[in-house]
Amino acid sequence: FELWKEQIFGTSDPWTESEIIKANEFASGVTQLLLEKFLRKLEVEEQVHKEREEFYQQREDWLAALAHDLQTPAIGANLLFDLLLKGSLGEIPEHLRSILEKLRDSNSGQLSRILKLLEVFKYETKSRALDIRPVDLEKTISICIAEFEPFAKARKITIISTCSIKGASAVADVDALHQLLSSVLDNAIRFSHESSKVEISCELSKSKVHLHVRDYGIGISEEDQKYLFERFWQ
Repeated sequence: FELWKEQIFGTSDPWTESEIIKANEFASGVTQLLLEKFLRKLEVEEQVHKEREEFYQQREDWLAALAHDLQTPAIGANLLFDLLLKGSLGEIPEHLRSILEKLRDSNSGQLSRILKLLEVFKYETKSRALDIRPVDLEKTISICIAEFEPFAKARKITIISTCSIKGASAVADVDALHQLLSSVLDNAIRFSHESSKVEISCELSKSKVHLHVRDYGIGISEEDQKYLFERFWQ
């Protein structure tokens, strides 16, 4: 205290009452300045956070609107491809049929991803509530595999399933579970090397079912694995 007094008042004599009052006023002033500085910094940080949240919300709203607008032409293109391949608009030369089939499959893949994106936004905005009930796991897995067989065949990839869990069920939302399985299977096929395989296996463990999907593709680096659950990242 004597050193502090010497630095402020230029003397180390005992404190007088007036000096104590002045010292107290000085300390209060410093505290007030520091508090105001902290509050200003906090206010700026809150504003930055608010602007960032508004930006993310605007971006998500824009993406949702874009996905919704894109699904209409994609659905229309699929209907046109089906009509062409069925011969409803005239005979199609054989050498063009395979090209049209590839175009239809590619468009179907794009449409599937658009619909999945819309589902994500529905869950995010809580406009779609989860419908939790017992789900037949083997049936759900079989449906997903059947849906992706054409896509896998086009890439010369074989889907091998060794799941044998007849009668096993899980308490879940069947649509959300189907979407999850479809996303994993889609990635497994999409990033596999041609003429390879995707293996699906199941394992019962007490009250749980472990589902394994294994592909022989390019894999994910350790550096990129930390982004696995971040949206819109690839």
